[in-house]
Amino acid sequence: MEYDDIIDYEQESTKLDFKAIQYDSTKHQDLLKDIISMANADVEGEKHIIVGVNHKASGQRDIVGIEEETFVDSAIYQQLIRENIEPYVEISYEPYEYNGKDDDYKGDLVGIFKIEDCDDKPYMMKKKYEDLDKGDAFIRKGTHQTPMTRSDLDKIYDKKALNDFDKNIKIGFKNTDYSKRIELSHLDKFDLPSDRAAQKIEGILEEKRNLEDGLVDSELVDIQKLMQGYTNPFSSTPYENRSIERLEKNLRNLKETYRDNDLYELFINSHTINFEILNKDTDYIKDAFFKLEIPYRDEIIVFKEFHEEPSDEPLFIAANQTPSFEVVNYPDVYINEEENKFIAENNLENVKHHIPSDVYSVPLRILFNVNLEGETIELKGILYGENLVEPIERSFFIDVK
Repeated sequence: MEYDDIIDYEQESTKLDFKAIQYDSTKHQDLLKDIISMANADVEGEKHIIVGVNHKASGQRDIVGIEEETFVDSAIYQQLIRENIEPYVEISYEPYEYNGKDDDYKGDLVGIFKIEDCDDKPYMMKKKYEDLDKGDAFIRKGTHQTPMTRSDLDKIYDKKALNDFDKNIKIGFKNTDYSKRIELSHLDKFDLPSDRAAQKIEGILEEKRNLEDGLVDSELVDIQKLMQGYTNPFSSTPYENRSIERLEKNLRNLKETYRDNDLYELFINSHTINFEILNKDTDYIKDAFFKLEIPYRDEIIVFKEFHEEPSDEPLFIAANQTPSFEVVNYPDVYINEEENKFIAENNLENVKHHIPSDVYSVPLRILFNVNLEGETIELKGILYGENLVEPIERSFFIDVK
């Protein structure tokens, strides 16, 4: 997630709040109220409180910042919340360098509260703390924080009654014990097949031009001319045996010629993403369908199909050769231009109870550009089913390292 953009452009909302100064021991009561309010808010996804930013009613904001030596350890806040709020709210508090450029210019230090996994509402005070009484509960609506009313509680319990599956379904990244957050690396720069071919062709062209300019022994010229006249009928002519004109044309068309090879090399260097579902309910989820939403950005590549290694001899592939299991069962991936998202869908048929199952038969493939380093990408997973009154929604997070 690009926090610079959030700080610069986003306004306070149900999911976002700004605070000028840290919650010291005199303001722990305020922190408890703010966390309960955010946790009870009727919105999906990760919520944030950004500390060190003075957000004014006009929308203007001043970066107050936090002194590094005064930055509060996240464990202090986590213990405060664990002792006073029930059920427990998962939070983290991390330092962030706003407008940091590089190691020489660190930028202004601010603090980021991340509040997630708020799927066990309502949240309330576990015991009395200063002016807060046991059972006190608050909710954030827009930019306002108010005590929860009967109608707020009714809405929460109505949602739970409508869909008993919601609390009995666990969905998380595969092989992570159902964690909703993983860390993946960005793509390091490397030469693609078209880059390597370009280097080879440019080297051969230089040699051939030198030959024409008389810079090489005449006997070599005769050998080159002889080789240019020989073509293996079962393979393409090697670059060394092609004319200068043909090589120059090859160089111009390299990206198109090597498109499949380039895509395959990017594909095998990409990350595989899959999710696991555990249905702890007593019934199947019938005719289940899973949709994953990923932000559509230039720095993210989501592969729309499974790429197999290109054949060197495509003419000899049998006409009746069937596609592989991976090709047939790769998720259905497309771009929703209106919502600016990648969509990766898959039919799960029936999700049986007490048997973990993969969301995708073949994992989704994804790449991140180096410009995303340090960002958190939020994904939304939506599980549909014939006997689900409402779809089950979960937010997932990828920290790009």
